Amino acid sequence: MSLTAKYFPLLGLAKKSKDQSNLNSRERLVNMKNAFIVNNSLNSQDGIFLIDDLITTGASIMEGVRAVGEAKITVNGIITACAVGRNSLIR
Repeated sequence: MSLTAKYFPLLGLAKKSKDQSNLNSRERLVNMKNAFIVNNSLNSQDGIFLIDDLITTGASIMEGVRAVGEAKITVNGIITACAVGRNSLIR
C-alpha cells in the first residue's frame, strides 16, 4: 500500500491579524474571523488535509476550514504537530 500526497500552500492572509499568544479564546476567535483566503486553485475531488503546527483553542484551524469550505473544497482531516488543551499541563 502506498500513499501519494502533495503539499502546497493553499491559504493566504486576507487581513493582518494580531499575534495570538497573549489572547484568550474569545479574542482569538474574533482575531481570526475572515483572516484566510484560498489563494490557489485546487483540482481535487478527493479533498485535502489541513496542516497546522500548533492547535490551542482551534481558532486558526477553524478559520482555515471555513475558508476552504467556501471554496467548495472538502477537508478530510487536520494534521498537527502539537495540540494543547485548555487544562493541559503543557503551557
